[in-house]
Order: sequence, then structure tokens, then C-alpha cells
Amino acid sequence: MELISHLFSPWRRLHESYPKSFNLQAYAAALVVNTMMRGVSAVARTGLFVLAVFCLLVSCAVAVIALIGWILLPAVPLAVVGMTAVLLTQ
Repeated sequence: MELISHLFSPWRRLHESYPKSFNLQAYAAALVVNTMMRGVSAVARTGLFVLAVFCLLVSCAVAVIALIGWILLPAVPLAVVGMTAVLLTQ
């Protein structure tokens, strides 16, 4: 629940202060600016979250490929020696 509240907090803490006295035009302007900043914040943070998940998935895929390569790497010299032996006996 805390993450959702942070998702809609103002971007870079940019916000307009509400007037102390009742001024409908100044209050409406502050409300519009604050709502826009919260919308920008939600879009930016969601985009950054999606980018982070994508980078995490790519790094996990690279790690799995590297692990498979690390496990299979000792078999490469054996395969080369075996293929050389087969080719030399023909």
C-alpha cells in the first residue's frame, strides 16, 4: 500500500502551495498544477518500474545462458579431441 502512495506523490517534490486565504482562481490553479505533477509522477515511475523489470529479466536470461555455457564448457575440448580422433582414423 505504501508503494501506491509513493506512486502518486508529486514528481521531484514539485508542487504549488495552496493559498492561505480563499481565492478560487489561485486554489484551482494550484489544484491543476498539483494534479498534473502527480500524473507526471505516476507515468514516470511506472515507466521506470517497467524498465527495471525488463533489465532484471534480461540480466536473468544472460545469467542462465552464462551458467549453461559454464557447465558445458569442459565438454568442448573433449568434443574437439573426439572429433579429431574420428577424422584421423578415417
